[in-house]
Amino acid sequence: MNDFDSIPLELQEIIYHFKIVEVIEGRIGDKIIKLSNPKNEFFYLKISDTKITQNEMFNEFEVLNWLSSHKLNVPKVIFFKKEMDKSYMLLSNVQGISAHQITDQLSKEEIIKVSAEALRKIHKIDVCSIH
Repeated sequence: MNDFDSIPLELQEIIYHFKIVEVIEGRIGDKIIKLSNPKNEFFYLKISDTKITQNEMFNEFEVLNWLSSHKLNVPKVIFFKKEMDKSYMLLSNVQGISAHQITDQLSKEEIIKVSAEALRKIHKIDVCSIH
């Protein structure tokens, strides 16, 4: 992946055979890069180069790992590294369908039922267990 020679070597080794699908400019100049591997699985590489977004990315890294430990369907953090001037996080794609994709296919009652079940899972988490 020659476009990313400046990224950490460990990350280059992971994404070497990946292809760039889309590049999105995030808030305050951070980048989100949608990648695909040879198996056509999608991943998201987030690159942050401001202090604000670096701190937000570190918080996101911790929260995703915490939520994952509670068996919630969240992106898996495959790689994370915070350097002096940049942070990098590679995330898996979450399997499933976004709620906005099925609103035309389900009744309001079914949408409420699915949403309530998801909220029950979240509310069962002991928030005191976050570090």
